Amino acid sequence: MEISQQEFIYACNLYPPNKLVKFAYRYFSRSTIKKDEWLSKIVESLLFFFFLSGFIATVLQLSKKFIVIVSSLFFLLLISVGFIMTYAFISNNLRIKKICKYLKINTLEYNSLAEKYLR
Repeated sequence: MEISQQEFIYACNLYPPNKLVKFAYRYFSRSTIKKDEWLSKIVESLLFFFFLSGFIATVLQLSKKFIVIVSSLFFLLLISVGFIMTYAFISNNLRIKKICKYLKINTLEYNSLAEKYLR
């Protein structure tokens, strides 16, 4: 059974992605456009800075308080990004499964239709 573009778009609109999924895929996916890369670059730079600062502070045996603060900031940022990406991935996969169930297709067929109609 061939699914038309209108049917596919209708099914996708029945189950739209939530705001966190849109945010994660807009700023942190492989298909992020150049104008939206600024946030991921800032997060990557902060993670690198906190990691390097904590590493150097540990090697040079600087104050424990400084090491704890830098390590805590690194940990919080890393956990936050990990949580957002994991939640977005799971939420989007559940959304795709609902669309597949509605259209009575499998995920491979969904991917080919998405490639065909949404690119």
